[in-house]
Amino acid sequence: MRILPFGDSVVLGEGASGGFRAPLEELLLASKIDFEFVGSRSENSYEMKNPHHEGWARATLPYLREDRLDEAMDLTPDVILLYCGAEDLRTLPDAGIAVARLDKLAKTIWQKSPKCTILISQLLQDRGYEAEHKVKKFNTLLGELTENLAGSGRPIRRIKMHAKVKTESLNENGMPTESAYITMASAWFQSIEDIHRRSIEMTV
Repeated sequence: MRILPFGDSVVLGEGASGGFRAPLEELLLASKIDFEFVGSRSENSYEMKNPHHEGWARATLPYLREDRLDEAMDLTPDVILLYCGAEDLRTLPDAGIAVARLDKLAKTIWQKSPKCTILISQLLQDRGYEAEHKVKKFNTLLGELTENLAGSGRPIRRIKMHAKVKTESLNENGMPTESAYITMASAWFQSIEDIHRRSIEMTV
């Protein structure tokens, strides 16, 4: 299973070496799932056996789609772990615009690889009242989008990260701490493990 961690500063792992990728790697190795992380970068992956990713600090959804996607899809991922949208919300007047951007990114991915499964995370909590209001709106619309896309047969799943990672486990800059990244890794792993199990059942 070729797994592409794709997105913004959270995917890069700002605040902890390896971010969620390091504890996720440990879970996958322990599970004996045959996998590799793919991506054009290996920054912030200290001592990881699978250091590659496509995490870009403060990336927006248009940046990922227009500047990073072609190179990433050349690596033929089977599964994409997508976390992005927070930077878009900082400048956009409405969360709906960010989700429309997300829809466009997902459909561009499938144009290049129709069978690629997208695991897309909700945005994490924000301590600011107005910012958190936008985050909640984004996550609600994200749920509707993923439900509609999955209902039309698209390989996509939403990862309900917002309630799992509390603001207490974020640092002063609002980025996940090591404990928060471990929580995120567990959430990603549950979906990856289920995809792996279903793929085995289909071949039996």
